Amino acid sequence: MASGESVVERPPKNRSVKNPLLVITDEESREWFRRLPLPEECLEIILPWQAACCLLRTAYDLVVIDLDAEPEIALHFLNDFKGRNPSSPALVLVSPPAEEIKFRALQLGARDCWIKPVDGNELRDWVRHLLSLKRQNPVSRDRLDNAPYPEFCQTMADRCRSLPEGMIRVLRHMEKHLSDDLDLAGLARVAGMSRHHFCRSFKRYFGLTPIRFLNYLKVQRAKRILMENGLSLSTVAMKAGFNDYGSFCKYFRQFEQMTPSGYRHARLEPSKENR
Repeated sequence: MASGESVVERPPKNRSVKNPLLVITDEESREWFRRLPLPEECLEIILPWQAACCLLRTAYDLVVIDLDAEPEIALHFLNDFKGRNPSSPALVLVSPPAEEIKFRALQLGARDCWIKPVDGNELRDWVRHLLSLKRQNPVSRDRLDNAPYPEFCQTMADRCRSLPEGMIRVLRHMEKHLSDDLDLAGLARVAGMSRHHFCRSFKRYFGLTPIRFLNYLKVQRAKRILMENGLSLSTVAMKAGFNDYGSFCKYFRQFEQMTPSGYRHARLEPSKENR
């Protein structure tokens, strides 16, 4: 087989007609995905540079994107895929450390992010679950996948309905009480877990510690508040839930790779020019 040719696993002919599943990965991981135990599905496995042509050619019920395969190209493809297939779930796989790229994928519309290494049987079960949700009620899935920010935690909880109920409660609690002084003990109580079990479970599901995730949410809130040009940066920090201006600047730079004032300038100047 030529190196540029896509690998297609065809289902038995007596199966009902479905849209295929798409996997975008690199050459090294291709064989692993070929062995994914999904004989009932039509699975197309392609390289990043083939993605654009595949999108123009057909519709897909689900896409799995291995973000180790040229991350920027894969993220561009994810954005394009969600634009053309808004009701189809996208599952991305990332290798640690993967905080920034994981959140970029979620913001672009990924349904879930898994930290590698991934168990093939667990991935198979999750793919089947997502397909079941989509094929049973595509209208409601479209509404969920396109739910707008700023209710980030509510949206994530909706996207991850197979999370344990305790984790969903924590996500919604975080968003509702972001300006409060939340701590691990209190979050663990909301989840109904011991502190140790909660921290371990949260990191497993989200790839971040609970406190790191909280700071990420505060930065996302700060980005919205920064568009209110009349507010001082210290006021923005307070309204976003940070206890002090130094912490605000520290975490903003970590997640956005720029200062809060630089972000405000970059976002507001273009809008002034267009007036």
